[in-house]
Amino acid sequence: MKNSFLPWPTKDTISHERFGRGLAGISVLISTALGYHFSPYWLLVTMAIALNLTISSLTNRCPIKSLLVRLGLPGERDIGRAEAAGEKAVCSRTERTDP
Repeated sequence: MKNSFLPWPTKDTISHERFGRGLAGISVLISTALGYHFSPYWLLVTMAIALNLTISSLTNRCPIKSLLVRLGLPGERDIGRAEAAGEKAVCSRTERTDP
């Protein structure tokens, strides 16, 4: 799907990976701007975001990713499987199967 205002193709469904990276980037930009214009203590938020990104890269666990999965945002793998099957993407981690 191609939006008229974006020069690149976009998907109807956004994954929790893309949403999390976008949220981290926007949070860093906003906290850096607040630190520059108002108080340097806002840079502590930027440092906390950087620390979270570093720890999540080492441990492969991220609290924001867990929250987004619980909210039902699908992952890249779920979107790819749904596109291959011609279905709508659903988060596979939120579905429960009875034993």
